[in-house]
Amino acid sequence: MDRPYLDNEFESVVHQLNQEIDRLAFALKLDLSNHAPLHQFLLQEIDHEHDHFHKRETLKDLITLRGKISIELTSSR
Repeated sequence: MDRPYLDNEFESVVHQLNQEIDRLAFALKLDLSNHAPLHQFLLQEIDHEHDHFHKRETLKDLITLRGKISIELTSSR
């Protein structure tokens, strides 16, 4: 089997990823539908001393991961 996940398992993982992104964005008061602040958030360096450093860093990483998954799915079709 060359696919590590069956389609429904993959959809479940992506759904969980989206839920975690939504949860972190809500906690950080970041509107994911507003592209300009989101773009700025993704580009800026995060101060390691910031109170929400781990949440901010995790959110950036998860959004990046979701983008990479989207690119892979698009190129595999």
